[in-house]
Amino acid sequence: MTIINPNTTNQTLDNIRRALSDQGRHIIATHIRPDADAACSVTALIEALPEEADIRVLNLAEVSNTASRCGILFPTRATEYYPQEDDSSATLWVLDCSTWDRVAGTVGEYHRSVVIDHHPETDDDIIANDMVKDTKASSTGELILDMLISGMGEVNDLGVCAATRAIIGDTGNLTLPNVTSRTLYVLSWARSQLSDINWNAMQWNFRERSLEAMQAQAKAILNAHQLEDVAFVASSENVLPEARAGLANQLLDIPGVRFSFTVLPDSAGQPYWRCAVRCSPEVSGAAKDVASAFGGGGHACASGCSFSWSEYPTADAAAGAIIRNYWQSLADPE
Repeated sequence: MTIINPNTTNQTLDNIRRALSDQGRHIIATHIRPDADAACSVTALIEALPEEADIRVLNLAEVSNTASRCGILFPTRATEYYPQEDDSSATLWVLDCSTWDRVAGTVGEYHRSVVIDHHPETDDDIIANDMVKDTKASSTGELILDMLISGMGEVNDLGVCAATRAIIGDTGNLTLPNVTSRTLYVLSWARSQLSDINWNAMQWNFRERSLEAMQAQAKAILNAHQLEDVAFVASSENVLPEARAGLANQLLDIPGVRFSFTVLPDSAGQPYWRCAVRCSPEVSGAAKDVASAFGGGGHACASGCSFSWSEYPTADAAAGAIIRNYWQSLADPE
C-alpha cells in the first residue's frame, strides 16, 4: 500500500487495522453532494467493520440514495448520525475529502479520527490521528480495496462490489487517465473475490440504463454545442441522474474537443446549476482549475462545480462563465 504522509509508520497501519476491528461506535462522514466514489466507499467501509459495530453515517439519506442509484444495496445496519453525549469513545472516519468545509454535516465529539482520501493536499486538511492519503490513487474506493487486500477489515461480496463501483465512478468506467497499474491490480483482486454470478451482475449494472434514460441522454447530446475545442450541454431541463452519468465524458469523444462540460439543474430541485467538467490529457488539469475557480474541485481531468441561480439565472450564463475561464487559462498559463 502506498500512503502519502511523511509521518506514516507501521504503528499507523496497526492503528487503522485495530480501528477496523473495533466493535464500538463508528461515525462515517463524506463530502457534500456525495458522488459514486464517496457513497460506495462509505458502503465498502461499513461492510469492512464488524457486524456488532454501532455505525452512524452523516447525511445518510443522500449517501444511501447515491449508492442505490449506482446499483449498490446500502447496508441497513447503518443509521443516521446525530451528535451524542457518549460519542467520546467513537472512531470518526472521513472518506473522499479531507477538509472540514467539505464534510456534509457537523461532527460532535469523537475519540480518534481516520481520513481516507485521494484528493490533493491543502493547507486546510483535517489533522487526523491516522491518514490514508494517496493523490496518485484513482479513487477512495481504490484505497479501500488496497486496505482489504492488506488484510484490514472484513471482506464480503457487497463491500468488494461497492469499492469496485466507487472506482468505476471516479474513472469514467476506466476511461480516464487517472487509471494506473495499481487500479487494475486491485480490480483484478476484486474479481478473484467475487463469484461469476456477482461479478457479471455488477458488470451489467455498470452498463445498464433504462430506455427512458437512454432517450434522455440522446436528447441532451442532440442539444450539445461545440466552440473550437470545447463541447458542452447547457439546459434548463432536468435530466435523469441515470442519464447524466458519462454525458460530459461522451462529449470528449468529439474530434478536436479537449474540454467538455454539462450545465444542468440540480436533480433534487435546489436553486443551483450542477456542472460536470472534463478535459483530455492534452490539457490535463484544466478541468480541476476551471471547477476550482467557481468553488468546486475534483481531479485533473474530471471535476465539478455549482452555480447559484441568483448569480447565474440561466444555464447559458453559467456555460459562458466556464468557457471564458477555460480560454483565459489557456491564454494566461501560470
